[in-house]
Amino acid sequence: MEIEILGTESLGVRGLSCFIKVGHRKILLDPGVALGFTRHGLHPHPVQAVIGDYVRKRIVEKWVEASDIVISHFHGDHVPLYNANPFQLHLNMVKDKGDNKVLWTKNWNHMMAKEKLRAKKLYRAFNGKWVIAEEAKDEVLEFSKPVSHGLSSSTKVLLTKISDGDKVFVHMPDTQLICDEAVSIVLSWKPSIVFAGGPP
Repeated sequence: MEIEILGTESLGVRGLSCFIKVGHRKILLDPGVALGFTRHGLHPHPVQAVIGDYVRKRIVEKWVEASDIVISHFHGDHVPLYNANPFQLHLNMVKDKGDNKVLWTKNWNHMMAKEKLRAKKLYRAFNGKWVIAEEAKDEVLEFSKPVSHGLSSSTKVLLTKISDGDKVFVHMPDTQLICDEAVSIVLSWKPSIVFAGGPP
């Protein structure tokens, strides 16, 4: 198993993107970058903008290389956006690069209104196979049922387990480790490595 962390807050951008290689599978998780155009009246710091640009380019490279793409939920730091600002990952950067790829995500019924809009835009731009991931499993990937996004019970996220023999990597976005149900699921998977978002 090869693990490459692409973008996180500790690396200068909002998001929890990574790229995992297991045999012939190349899995891109949560390919998004979120930097506000302005925050408190200020643009991102120049260093943060440069890092964001680098992370966007790496995500696009890995999107092209990937066999599988996983989107845990449709917040702007986890998915390409149709209306991205100059500091975010625009959907046009990955449009028509989905041939022979499988996109795993949650059921439309578990999406908030803004998530559904983003999912529809991605669905129209993606020319690979779209699969409902909730509680799905194959020889490498396994997904949880939707769990709470931190303290928010209205937004739901998917946890992803990636197995390579006895090595288990778990992608645990935005639960902030305060969702007991999410923590219980991850512990039951007996992970070697957990890549978790939060607490802030």
